[in-house]
This record gives sequence, C-alpha cells and structure tokens, in this order.
Amino acid sequence: MLIADTGFYYALADRRDRHHLRACQVLGTLTEPLITTWPVLTETTHLMTRRLSADVAIQFMANVADGFSLIHAFDAAEVRRMGEL
Repeated sequence: MLIADTGFYYALADRRDRHHLRACQVLGTLTEPLITTWPVLTETTHLMTRRLSADVAIQFMANVADGFSLIHAFDAAEVRRMGEL
C-alpha cells in the first residue's frame, strides 16, 4: 500500500496545480493500492470545494467510495499513541 496525502489528491484534481502532470503520471504507474486517512480526506475535500468546486469534491469522494483509495481507521491504541506524542 502507498500512503497518499492531500497534496497528491489535490494535484490530481487541479490542472493548474504545478504538480498536476507529475501526479497523473505517477498514478498511471502505481501497482499497489492507495491508502489515506479521514483527516486527509477532510482536508482534501475542503480545499477542492474552496478552490475548485463542490462538484469536484463530491466526485472525488465518489471515487474513494468506489475503491480509488482505502481509508485507514485509527484504532484506540493509535489514538492513545497520538496523545502521547
């Protein structure tokens, strides 16, 4: 699995982003599934809605729901460790 963050997802969606072409190229070469977290999805859809449109954010989440990216759910031990850190 490959961890994806907001920068990668946003670059895929915004043709004006300076990393758009590279993100698209990388996406085409992936042989492992993407994985991300709910906080990343929240940030990504917020930026997409503000900078692009709500429709772009809605389509992105539909793609995630269809399996574009897996979502890691934090368990109690991970949340405790975050608090410690």
